[in-house]
Amino acid sequence: MKTTKIEQIGFGEQVYNHLKRMILSGELSFGEKIPEGKIATMFQVSRTPIREAIKKLSEYGLVETFPRSYSKVTSISAEQAKSIAELRTVLEKFALHLLIAKKGVDSTILDEMKELSDECISLIADEEQRGQAFMKDTEFHLKMIEATGNEYLYETYEKLDARIQLVRLNMSVTSETFISYINQHYEIINLIREKNEAKALTLIDKHIYKEFATIPYSL
Repeated sequence: MKTTKIEQIGFGEQVYNHLKRMILSGELSFGEKIPEGKIATMFQVSRTPIREAIKKLSEYGLVETFPRSYSKVTSISAEQAKSIAELRTVLEKFALHLLIAKKGVDSTILDEMKELSDECISLIADEEQRGQAFMKDTEFHLKMIEATGNEYLYETYEKLDARIQLVRLNMSVTSETFISYINQHYEIINLIREKNEAKALTLIDKHIYKEFATIPYSL
């Protein structure tokens, strides 16, 4: 097997994606130590790309590192989850304001948002696909933020989104409730098309609160 520098850089990205998937799927639990040795053996790499991946994950709030010791999956308290929901509300309401204030919103983007919602609903019924359903939900909100054209807003939201996904691992929600939650996506899309900012802002408040309400307070 080749061990060029380019491959080492490639491995670093692979390790990052693998660890992120392990965390957001719940395979690695809150507070669980990152198994650096096991990952190094799996990818047949040194600890260097492992630590680079962990550093990147820590920048997104998914991992806590302890210098010269170990790293673990971030634990999020109920109070922190509430703070995340509050900041998320501010960012998404600002995004809606920017979108609706524009002279015209690209209908292609709104169609893509609808398609993501359709895909999400089709996945919800299968418990084994619940993680994928959450990902489609996430993509919907990221697409809405991206549509504003404000790169700094997107960058800020993307970093927060990693924590949003971490919080979602504690959601206790039935398929029916999840579907009703995603159905609000269609309402949001229609309100953007209609440029009804007042109703859109009220709905996004309810939308985010509805998700937060499904999270136990004893995380």
